[in-house]
Amino acid sequence: MARQQSPARRSEPCHHCAWCAVGRCCVRSVFVQRVEFTIEPFVEGNPGPHVTEPIAAISQMGVQVELGPFGTGCTVDEQHAAEVVAAVVKAAIAHGATHVNIDVAHVTDSTPPISRGEA
Repeated sequence: MARQQSPARRSEPCHHCAWCAVGRCCVRSVFVQRVEFTIEPFVEGNPGPHVTEPIAAISQMGVQVELGPFGTGCTVDEQHAAEVVAAVVKAAIAHGATHVNIDVAHVTDSTPPISRGEA
């Protein structure tokens, strides 16, 4: 008997995220999470490795990072949000962050998040 899919999910892999490339993305969700973070100490115009390394870590995961004037953020499938948060915290602490503030918000959107390498 075939498993029925919830109407909120599609069953096909997305075939373009970094997790698909390593065989870990099994279902593209229509639900996404907005992950935003700020890392201290903050030095205007001169972010240290405690800021740049977390950005590099999630960029290497295939996530498009958006730099803003009050924080940094990205949009990811719900099943990858925890991995992104863990990578940010791990890299920030390893490189001298004194404070990491993270906000994760559920975004109802059927548009898939953009991964690095997409046009």
